[in-house]
Amino acid sequence: MKVGILTMNYRRNYGGILQCIALQNTLEEMGYEVEVIRFQSLDKGRFRRKIKVLFSGLPVSVMGKYLYDIGKDFIASLFGKQKPLSVQLLNKCKQFVDANIKYTELCNEETIGTLLLKHRLDALVIGSDKIWGELAREQLVYMGDFKPRFQGKILSYAACTSFPFIPSYNKEKIHHLLLDFAAISVRDDYTRNLFRCFPDIDMKVVLDPTLLYDFQPYLVRKDEEPYIFTYILGREIKGGHKLMVEQIRKKYGNIKIKGIVLSDESMDIVPYVDEVIDDADPSEWLNAIYNASFIYTDSFHGIVFSLKFRKPFVAYYTEPSRATRLIDLRNRLHLDNVIVSSVKEAFDKEAINHVVDYDIIDDALNIMRKQSQLFLKDSIEA
Repeated sequence: MKVGILTMNYRRNYGGILQCIALQNTLEEMGYEVEVIRFQSLDKGRFRRKIKVLFSGLPVSVMGKYLYDIGKDFIASLFGKQKPLSVQLLNKCKQFVDANIKYTELCNEETIGTLLLKHRLDALVIGSDKIWGELAREQLVYMGDFKPRFQGKILSYAACTSFPFIPSYNKEKIHHLLLDFAAISVRDDYTRNLFRCFPDIDMKVVLDPTLLYDFQPYLVRKDEEPYIFTYILGREIKGGHKLMVEQIRKKYGNIKIKGIVLSDESMDIVPYVDEVIDDADPSEWLNAIYNASFIYTDSFHGIVFSLKFRKPFVAYYTEPSRATRLIDLRNRLHLDNVIVSSVKEAFDKEAINHVVDYDIIDDALNIMRKQSQLFLKDSIEA
């Protein structure tokens, strides 16, 4: 069978790129011929959509957080919290992607339907990652909203969103699109609960693709001095990085702190890092976690790979857009002591000294992995 994958076409999102490779390679190991659709949206109206959402039934309970996020992005752009990415980083990521992802030719909202018809796919797997992150779009490509209609089987795998609600003007459309799916799976309980307003839509929770694939071909054990690794994407932890870094060093000694920093995301961690890396490709990012002595992160995939490689770590969440999937991991795998919301909570729970029982974690993940693989196989072949 010939299976297509429709996911985010990332330029430099490490977790996003690696989850695509993981899903591609997992499907190939299951015996399918796989192509990844190189979709690039022409829609540049993100800020306009955010304003439109304010007048489309946004619950009062989330209005403040939503406005805060809009204001945060605007202030960061004004006061230099974010800077353009280096050309070297983008080139290295492009080389890695081109070498490891089996992409089709480029398409957009207007041409994706024709491309899918041309490639004669038996099934289209939509996912993973935050493909349903913008439910306010007029054209919901990641829900199959394109023409001509896909003639094969459509399913979602580990789709995710942190959107605070379903906009009233898109509710009927989203329901209609989801009814066309042969099977639907999501990455976390937050996403499943958001769509509970459609009682006739059945959604399974499955593992992120990076937890299905072992990545052994990409791993290199390096003989180097121990180091603490940081990877921070969002706002600074409540209470400040300074206190967290001081506590980590009390535990691990005055060893090097190495940080991979994406300058268009957040640079708050830079003053506390001994070695700043701003041009790592996904393989270098992966191996930075693999060889680290300790990880400090606010990244979902930073946590996932810490778990895969059985590393001691502390993770935190601040923004609502990042919190939902971290909280889901914390709840499902009982990681309350190492996934926190503030420095105070980390200190109260002695997060830095906590030892994760990886035997229990691995047992739980093995069960979820079998269920997730079975979902893929049954959904494609049913």
